[in-house]
Amino acid sequence: MKKVIVFALALAFAAFDLHAHGFGKVQKLLVGRLGNQVLVKINGSVDPVSCRSRTEWHYFLTLGEAGSKEIYAALLTAKTTKQNVRVVSRGKCDSTGQGLELISYVILE
Repeated sequence: MKKVIVFALALAFAAFDLHAHGFGKVQKLLVGRLGNQVLVKINGSVDPVSCRSRTEWHYFLTLGEAGSKEIYAALLTAKTTKQNVRVVSRGKCDSTGQGLELISYVILE
C-alpha cells in the first residue's frame, strides 16, 4: 500500500511543471545590442531557482519568440507606470548562457 501511495504522489508531482514566480515593480530592463535579448530585474519577491547563476538580473526574454514582444510591452508599461507585475517563468533557464530564467508570461496588477 505504501508503494502505491508513493508512486501516486510521484506521478502527481511529475505532472506539474514547476514555475518560479516574481512579484513587484520592474526595477531595470536591459535590451542587448542586437535588439533581441531583454534582461529583467524585479524589485520585490523572486522565487529562487537552481539554474539562475546571476544576481543582478532575474529573467531573460528573447524578442524573436512568439508573444515576447507583447510581454516586453507589458514590462515597459509596468515600469513606466510603476505598476506591480507578476512574472511567471517557464521553469528553466536560457540556453544562451545568461544564467537567467525564461519568462512564460506576466500579469500587470
